[in-house]
Amino acid sequence: MRNIAILIMVFFNLLTLNAQNFDTKYTRNYKSTYCGNESFHFTFESGIVTKTDDYTKSSEKIASKKESSNFDKTGYYYELWSPSWYLNSFGIEEYNKISKKAYKLLFDQKGGDVLYVFEFDTDLGTESGKFYFTQSGYEIYCK
Repeated sequence: MRNIAILIMVFFNLLTLNAQNFDTKYTRNYKSTYCGNESFHFTFESGIVTKTDDYTKSSEKIASKKESSNFDKTGYYYELWSPSWYLNSFGIEEYNKISKKAYKLLFDQKGGDVLYVFEFDTDLGTESGKFYFTQSGYEIYCK
C-alpha cells in the first residue's frame, strides 16, 4: 500500500514538472491600444490550461493542448494550444459543453521567456481575444 502511494506521488510530481507556468502583469484587448495593469498566473499542462486571477484568486480550467509550434516572421517562437483534442476524444456533445478557448504563447526564443499569452474564443475568432503580457512583453508591445 505504501508503494502505491509513493508511485502516485511520483506520477503527480512528474505531471507538474512538465507544466509550463507563467505570470503576466498586463492585459490588452485585441482591438485596443491600451495596456492595463492586471495580473494572472497561467499553467499549461497535459490537456488543461489553468488561468488564475491574482487579484480575485479565482481560477478557470480550460481544456486545451499544444497543437503546433513554430517561429513567426519576426523570429519569435510560438506555441498554439487548442481545445480540438477534446472533440476528438469525447465527441461533439461533450465538446459543446466546454469553454472553447485557444491560446498562442509567444516566446523571445525557443526555450526562452514568454512575452505574452493570447487567449481567444474559437467560436468568435481572434477579435474576441485578449493579450496577457509579461513584463518583457509589455516593454515590446505596450510602450
